[in-house]
Amino acid sequence: MVMLRVSDCTELSMLIEADAEELVDLDKSWPHTQQIDEYLFGPCTIEGALAFIRQGMAMNENDAGILFGIRVNGSLAGILQLERKKYGRTVGMDYALAPSYRGQGIVTESCAATLRFIFEELDMHRVEMWIDTVNQKSCAIPERLGFSLEGIHRHLALYGNDWYGDIVVYAQLKDEWLAKGKF
Repeated sequence: MVMLRVSDCTELSMLIEADAEELVDLDKSWPHTQQIDEYLFGPCTIEGALAFIRQGMAMNENDAGILFGIRVNGSLAGILQLERKKYGRTVGMDYALAPSYRGQGIVTESCAATLRFIFEELDMHRVEMWIDTVNQKSCAIPERLGFSLEGIHRHLALYGNDWYGDIVVYAQLKDEWLAKGKF
């Protein structure tokens, strides 16, 4: 089981079934319109959380990705998911952090620790982050970490039945990461 130490108080550990109740409680801390269940694991229930966690465990078993819980002082504060793409030793990275933990550098530090893991341990070549353009605070994270903005996919994300969002694509290559001093 993979565990990454981010700081004295923050660590990333793979989510397991025993985390389901805490994940549901965490999800309920989001404003109604921003609940992580809307795009991650369906209805905010124990069954939905268990299905999401099992999907993450299956990804890990199949070498297709890792689903981490972001823990701050032992409490679940968010999630960070890696998904191996089908092309060119590439990994996609997604994250979500509960509102009460935002603005403290937790996601930036967690992503930096994860980049070290991706490039040094997994020997991947490329990391991508796809983020909705309206989420400027989230877009600032790959920018702080030295990712390159590669483009915008217009109207890629469908929200509800009638509103489309644009998705910005950021990427970091291993040689760029090494040249920048690894953050």
